[in-house]
Amino acid sequence: IDSAKVQRFGRRFGGSEAILSDSSGTLKVVWFNMPFVAKALKAGERIVVSGRIRHYRGRLQMDNPEWEPFDESMAAGRLVPVYSSTQGLGQRTLRRLVQTAVKNVAAKLPDPLPERWRELEGFDPLADALRTYHAPLNWGVMGRARKQLALREFLAIQAAVLMRRAEWQEGQAAPNLEYRDGVREYLDSLPFKLTGSQSDALDDILHDIRGPRPMLRLLQGDVGSGKTVVAIASMLAAVRNGYQAVLMAPTEILAEQHYRTLTAMLGGEGALESVFAPSWFPRPLRALLLTGSLSAAEKRQVRGDTANEGADIVIGTHALLEKDLAIPRLGLAVIDEQHRFGVMQRAKLRQKGANPHLLVMTATPIPRTLALTVYGDLEVTTIDELPPGRKPIETTWVTPLERDFAYAAVRQRLSRGEQAFVICPLVEESEALDAR
Repeated sequence: IDSAKVQRFGRRFGGSEAILSDSSGTLKVVWFNMPFVAKALKAGERIVVSGRIRHYRGRLQMDNPEWEPFDESMAAGRLVPVYSSTQGLGQRTLRRLVQTAVKNVAAKLPDPLPERWRELEGFDPLADALRTYHAPLNWGVMGRARKQLALREFLAIQAAVLMRRAEWQEGQAAPNLEYRDGVREYLDSLPFKLTGSQSDALDDILHDIRGPRPMLRLLQGDVGSGKTVVAIASMLAAVRNGYQAVLMAPTEILAEQHYRTLTAMLGGEGALESVFAPSWFPRPLRALLLTGSLSAAEKRQVRGDTANEGADIVIGTHALLEKDLAIPRLGLAVIDEQHRFGVMQRAKLRQKGANPHLLVMTATPIPRTLALTVYGDLEVTTIDELPPGRKPIETTWVTPLERDFAYAAVRQRLSRGEQAFVICPLVEESEALDAR
């Protein structure tokens, strides 16, 4: 430290300023709004600073760096980890806590990698990898330790999803759901033909639900690719074989949208009706909607009808997970927007029936490698073809500085008589707020 003083920046704000030097030159260091730092610094003492250096008025300057006395420093001459922190918990304190934890706990942690495999592949023991990663001597050893820890993390995820798959498929599935009757007639009644990709996806599902084990399949496809049509055909296969089917969506508005789509395809004009008699089905069908906004009396009615097997298809939100909802002959459960639900919700829905088949859907593209890692318990089917006549979706990404450009594009669309949505994030997720 060559010098240190309290410095005033403008009329109101005070801070600290110090001039530091070493064999390579001098550096001006400024701490804004922290006049107390200057009082702790004394000329001639040695300190360690960490931060970003910039050129300012012809000299090198560092703003608001971390600092500590050289004699107490854990960072001098080495890479320093920067952890996610919170107000009141500084990096210096956090680093000491992490180092203490690594020192006291690392050697006690079980290593998921077998010792013989580690020796063959040249991997370090888990404790050594943790120590190296949190206090690396250089970028090379840090990167090596990071990859070794990442492999262990992926291994743990894979073990968890495979255990989940084994647990789900334990026991006998709902009896084979023969699909020859009902599904073909439903498809013939549609005013359009399925795309090749839709047909392939439906074949995958119908093959699974005829097997001896519960289906576990992820159906992904862009908005407008026709996932709902495929899901309805799958649910009709369950109903045609004497079982019930449910479709769970994360928000009320999406649940209502699915319900109206279903009723329209069953000949109900898309209204919130409940009993339908399509000419191609051997008997009337009953579909119900269950959401959190229903009155207590309406919920009791839906629960009673479902428990008494008076409902063939139930579409709803998280309300489907309520304990007092019984679905005695649940053969197929469909979950839309899979990423909005967790493993626990999936398990709760499964408990409504005796090993029902499960189909989860998402419009969020998931790369195959990620799908195999995170959704390793699910078989993956992708609808990668849009129905004829559908215009491709164009996505334009703009920065906050280009907001006026975005609004100009919206105004241009509005001038043509088109509509626009402005979507804002919620502080907390809510199926009711999402819906309205």
